[in-house]
Amino acid sequence: MKIIEKIINNFISALLVMIIIAAFSTVGVEAGTKQQYSKGLEMSKNYIAPARITNLYNDASGIRIVWKKSSAATSYSVYRYRGNNEYVLLKDIYNTNITSFTDENVRDNYGSVYGYVVDITTRNGRSDGRDNKYIRRLEKPVLYSCKSIGNRKARLTWSKRNIADGYQIQYSANSDFSNGKTASVYSNKATGFNISNLTPNRRYYFRIRSFKYRNSNRDYSGWTGKKSVYISSSMSPSTAYTNYLSNRSRSVNVLHIESSRYSNDTVRLNKFYYSKQKDINGDGIPELLLSNFRSVTSKISEIMILTYSNNKVVPLVWVTGYGGYRFGAYIYKKMLVFEDSGSKEFYRHVIKISGTDLEFMQVMYREWDSYMVDYVVVGGRSSEWYNALNKYDASRYVSKITF
Repeated sequence: MKIIEKIINNFISALLVMIIIAAFSTVGVEAGTKQQYSKGLEMSKNYIAPARITNLYNDASGIRIVWKKSSAATSYSVYRYRGNNEYVLLKDIYNTNITSFTDENVRDNYGSVYGYVVDITTRNGRSDGRDNKYIRRLEKPVLYSCKSIGNRKARLTWSKRNIADGYQIQYSANSDFSNGKTASVYSNKATGFNISNLTPNRRYYFRIRSFKYRNSNRDYSGWTGKKSVYISSSMSPSTAYTNYLSNRSRSVNVLHIESSRYSNDTVRLNKFYYSKQKDINGDGIPELLLSNFRSVTSKISEIMILTYSNNKVVPLVWVTGYGGYRFGAYIYKKMLVFEDSGSKEFYRHVIKISGTDLEFMQVMYREWDSYMVDYVVVGGRSSEWYNALNKYDASRYVSKITF
């Protein structure tokens, strides 16, 4: 009987020891998992990795976070890193079919860099990963225009972004940009670019985004809306102008300005002896300038401006001196300036070229006899016009047109 009791006691003691050991072992694993990971040591078999972020990108609303779906997840938690190993919870997501989130709180914080992590909750626990993915918040430019400029080229213009190192252009013959190509412009000051070697008789689609380097990585803004243009088999502006001038007896109907007189008149091309091409307004399409004098400063000088649009040469304006003291034609900040003066009058026209349209920025005339009076018809006499143009020798302030 004593032997049996001894055997039972020994068995109970051994069982208790095994239970205690097992309990301590379990506590050690559970307590050690998070601690080991947080210290960067070797992770235990119970470690749960955070969701894998597959993409971070800028859109109009903020920064978009996209991650890979986890079959074991019962929920996701999206965090933004705020430094010093601290994180801000942005959203708990309990629908595990949702695998993206937009951080709208950073929408207007252009230039700032943000880090993100997406933790997973499963039936076995929760991830405690801090594998941050980073991106800089960038503002997309505004795509102003897209034009065919002949010779299988298209000209794009856009607004510049100060927080950028350059711009990326994407173009394709398909509206969804499949099989598209890209071109990079490595200057944040650039506001225009020509795309060459396009296939004629096809429509092309264009869009643009800004980029900025972060170490060796490029962060991109969102894409602009797309614009399209039809690339015809037309000739270049230079060739079109050459062909146009080959018929010197051609008569041209054009707006004629002579001092304060405006009319639609006809003039022959053989009236002009000199020609040059110059992109006056910076839209990538050179204008054709014609003159009867090599230096347009004579009192009887004449000058005509033409442009190239929709595969044809379009006359814009013909300006003549009326025989007073002085006539001048200048370029000031991508605008045309014509000045004409006589013994008692002074006339000025400041004209901006927009495609085939003329916008009169300032029209003024001055009469002086016993006293001087300025009559401003259009545009007012702002301090800029007054300081830069209201001089007898305008060539000191603007670029004189010569041939």
